[in-house]
Amino acid sequence: MAKGSADTHALARKTYLLPLQEILELTGSVKPKDMQRRQALTGKIQKMITAFGCGNLELERIVLTSNQYKWLTGNFIQKKIDKTKALKTSSGIYVRSKSERDIINGIESYAVPIHYEEQLVIYAKPLVDKLRETLMHRGLMQKGYPGAQLYTYNDGIIHWLVPSELAWMNSFGSIWRSYNPAKGLIVIYNDIRTMLADGALFVWEHEGMMDDFFYRCNATERSSVMKLTNTVCAENLLETNERDIDTPAKIINIIEQHVLPRLWF
Repeated sequence: MAKGSADTHALARKTYLLPLQEILELTGSVKPKDMQRRQALTGKIQKMITAFGCGNLELERIVLTSNQYKWLTGNFIQKKIDKTKALKTSSGIYVRSKSERDIINGIESYAVPIHYEEQLVIYAKPLVDKLRETLMHRGLMQKGYPGAQLYTYNDGIIHWLVPSELAWMNSFGSIWRSYNPAKGLIVIYNDIRTMLADGALFVWEHEGMMDDFFYRCNATERSSVMKLTNTVCAENLLETNERDIDTPAKIINIIEQHVLPRLWF
């Protein structure tokens, strides 16, 4: 028996999740009107589940797990964005670029729950200690370079004392500038993040300015730090550039190949 298509499941998710969300919002209310509405919506969902079975749709590909729902509806810290200069996705999310808007519109067409530019705090002290050791050694080899003085802390921003070829570590957008030496923490804001059915985080980083040297160095470091600290494993980190997503068909293909197969059990 053939299973429902991805488009059918996406539509079913939207049809199912909207009343489910309203039920959850009404939960706890003792107002007669709210209780009647909740009862009506519950009946509607029960009929949907029966219809899903008759239509051979896999319910597990339609509903969210409890962990996914808690993650989606929970509070999270988002990077500040100037809404006067931002673009809006079809669902009203403010984003920084047309490419990000196109990607998120594609993702949301499948009713995939996401957070945009959610803060990710990484304990990176062991990694930084290794970097310090490497730079100190280089300092001994390079006359005049104070390798033992790895950084100075000034106005909340790290300024790394590094050789000229590593000057990108002090450039705007570098994750190394966020390093907190007292706590050993680095802060990253992922472009797009969702939670998979198994509870693991899936990160989509769109690197749209790879022709810029500093941007390219910083983008590489972001992904390296996430993987080297085991914060995000390689299979859960998707990186794209402008050529990867320059048509709607390419975006949909990426979503169907890399996101949807692991979103639901």
